[in-house]
Amino acid sequence: MNTENTENLIALLRSDDHFSQGLELCQALELSADTVLDKLGFLIELTQIPGGASKIGEEGHQEEVHFEEFEMAVTMTTGAQWAAIMGWVFTGTTRRAATEDDFADQRPVVNVTAHEVQEFCRRLTAIYSLDDSPIEVRLPHSAEWEHAARGGENYKYAGSDDPDEVAWYAGNSDYKLKPVGLKKPNGFGLYDMSGNAYCWTATEWDPDDPSGAAAYRLWIEENGA
Repeated sequence: MNTENTENLIALLRSDDHFSQGLELCQALELSADTVLDKLGFLIELTQIPGGASKIGEEGHQEEVHFEEFEMAVTMTTGAQWAAIMGWVFTGTTRRAATEDDFADQRPVVNVTAHEVQEFCRRLTAIYSLDDSPIEVRLPHSAEWEHAARGGENYKYAGSDDPDEVAWYAGNSDYKLKPVGLKKPNGFGLYDMSGNAYCWTATEWDPDDPSGAAAYRLWIEENGA
């Protein structure tokens, strides 16, 4: 593909209205998922989260839950990753087209809704479907997220009892978002699982199911995992 055709393809894939057209073009050109993601400038590192039993939930509301292994990105989704797939960012009160600075932003993406995050996952899943062995991209269930954050360890924070080792918070960040991956990872190799920014999960917190265990078991039953 020449430069003009590549730019047109990227514009289609980042469009709210023409993503499907861009995907059909990728299929017609027999492009692999890796090729498409490379053209978009999307980079991600995944790690395997071991399965097994884990006690999750707050003190007094802990339950033992058994997890199957799954893959998870080693960092929160960055502004650069978001811009590469979606083509826009939301700053304060304004949604605008991504700029070169946004495509290099290594801070966690913020100010995005659950619906928009689901669309991000849908687009990535569709791109991976270009391969013979497609990958489903989804938000982790709240119970999965906590299992991953614990990292197979027994610390107060994700990876340490000392928050300064693993987390950005008001006392050490000057109330500013920080680039991902600068602190110590937890036992599963995940960064920033404590502090820096809030994360969306596939389920909301429920006072009747504070550990998320019941909802997770229902999800497993419905999805046949």
